[in-house]
Amino acid sequence: MRRRRLLRVPSPSRDERGTSLVLALAFITLFGVGAGVLAQFGAVSFQTVKSVRDQRAAVYAAQGAVDTAIDFVRGNSSLGTNGGSCPTLSFPAAAGHTINATCAGQAVSGGGSVASFPSQALLTTGTGSSEPGISVGSFFQQGTVHIGGPVFSNSSISANQWAGNGSLDTGTYPVTARGACSGTVTGNPVTCNAGPTGHPEGNDPNYPSPLSVVPARQNVPACPTAANKIVTFTPGYYDDEASLTALTDGHCQNAVLWFQPGAYYFDFDLANYGTGNLWFISDPSINIVGGTPKGWSTTSATRPVIPSPGACKVDTDPAPNTGVQFVWGGDSQWLFAAGSTELCASPDANGRELVLYGQKTGNATPTTTTYKPTAFTPTAGWASPLSPSNALNAIDNVVTTANLSGAGKTASMTFNGYGTNAIPAGSVITSVQLRVAHRESSPTSVNTLTATVNGNGASCSIPITARTTLGTDPLYNVSCITTATQLSTLNVVYAGKLNSSGSPASALDLDGLEVVVNYTAPALRAQSGCILLPGGILGGNGACSFVALTSIFGGGFYLNGTVYAPLARLDLELTFATKVQATRGIIVRAIALYDPPSISTISTNISVPPSVRSVVFIGQVDGVRRVRAVVNYTDTPAVGSQAVVSNWAVSR
Repeated sequence: MRRRRLLRVPSPSRDERGTSLVLALAFITLFGVGAGVLAQFGAVSFQTVKSVRDQRAAVYAAQGAVDTAIDFVRGNSSLGTNGGSCPTLSFPAAAGHTINATCAGQAVSGGGSVASFPSQALLTTGTGSSEPGISVGSFFQQGTVHIGGPVFSNSSISANQWAGNGSLDTGTYPVTARGACSGTVTGNPVTCNAGPTGHPEGNDPNYPSPLSVVPARQNVPACPTAANKIVTFTPGYYDDEASLTALTDGHCQNAVLWFQPGAYYFDFDLANYGTGNLWFISDPSINIVGGTPKGWSTTSATRPVIPSPGACKVDTDPAPNTGVQFVWGGDSQWLFAAGSTELCASPDANGRELVLYGQKTGNATPTTTTYKPTAFTPTAGWASPLSPSNALNAIDNVVTTANLSGAGKTASMTFNGYGTNAIPAGSVITSVQLRVAHRESSPTSVNTLTATVNGNGASCSIPITARTTLGTDPLYNVSCITTATQLSTLNVVYAGKLNSSGSPASALDLDGLEVVVNYTAPALRAQSGCILLPGGILGGNGACSFVALTSIFGGGFYLNGTVYAPLARLDLELTFATKVQATRGIIVRAIALYDPPSISTISTNISVPPSVRSVVFIGQVDGVRRVRAVVNYTDTPAVGSQAVVSNWAVSR
């Protein structure tokens, strides 16, 4: 049988009892001291709790102020826009404390602030009845144009042009027309016959030009012989539509026309390089890319494969991602029958991304300038060096004389240094004339007197009429000099020759020889001419379109930036709607959208990004910051349709 083991608890001895007494006395002493300390700690704790409660109340007050400010700013799209300010909200004092909320807009990543793109995905500025602001139609099928954003026409909307086919659909975005609407127009809401007043969203935003002066003129590059077939363009001024068209009409197949980032100015009707002032793209093997390449290399050994779309970087891509601005003046036009084109813009100082800009203001002014020589080289007859040395610097009655005697004797002088190379490249030369001041003592013995004008391959001899009195002849026309390039190397050879008898002798007195040039220098010129006439390429009245995709267009046309041309018209073929896109809005006088795909095919052709305001709020109590919040507002399709708090921080 197993026994349970018993545990014995020892009883204290007498010595241990003494020790216990000492410990008890020590405990009583310690408790007495501790009680005092605990009493003091309790008082401190009560004060701490009160402080915590005060901080919490301050935070609650600041939070309430910020919440109120967030709601106040939400309903007004002008507050906190693109880094703009918004008012300080002050609240009634509570228990002697001041409470307020301040806010300020901040720039949104990617240029997404409401000021950086139009409020309307499509805005037409033309008024009156000369043409609908927006025309949609098809000869072939019932189709729908889909717009990803608000639409506004300052005249009418016709969505059933050409055989009654076509409709316009913005989904949940509003459609507004000051005039009538015809055909099927879908939006939320659709407002037609809105009248001539009100609706500030229909006003022209008057975007300034990306250019303040005409950039340096550039020659159109030649078609490359390299295997990669890349034609590289430098930012600047281009006036030679014939050479541009030669690259895109089948004479340079498979070429990639790469426009490096920067600003370009196209004005074809100032100079006379071609006819029609038109750059025509008709080669389906051509790619045109403007901006920083994406997904392909400009140094590829062979012809690179160009993504379409996605050939150039947009603002949300990693840097470098700079783009292009194409500015157009006069009645210069861009016509597409084939090929793939993609342009990417980049934000300017105001955050706007203008990719196609129709110049709205400016004129080219004719100029008349008289050029005087600065260098003279006597080659016969006249003294060398010239005597007097200042005789030919100006027409001033100071002459230099060649005394000729004998049969067939000659005298000649070459004039250089006219400074005509200062005439801007690309200038249109209206006329070149000579002003000659001279005298011949025996005109009857002077067989010939000529001024031969030379300039960069051009040359012509002008007979000078002999005279017995010192004076200036009527201006002589120089028909062979017609370009600034020819003028840039101008020199004139003045020569006289006696007749075969050489009798009597004759003195040839020369006072001066000046060149008078009438020219028009390149300038930023407002779109003009046929561009302004209603009806576009189908108008039949001499009208033309700024940009047009012809009825046979089957390529790609992608504009990653805003189109702003309030004086001009666009005509776009949408048979392949997924290949025609403008992603930051279009503002033009009028637009026609041809042959949209069937209703079952959904493709947004024209859109704007969601309109976003990013606003920082600060809640303060007694001047001390307690709350900081960052709120992003989405203002499409309605102001403040969404408010998202991206950051909320509390200071205690």
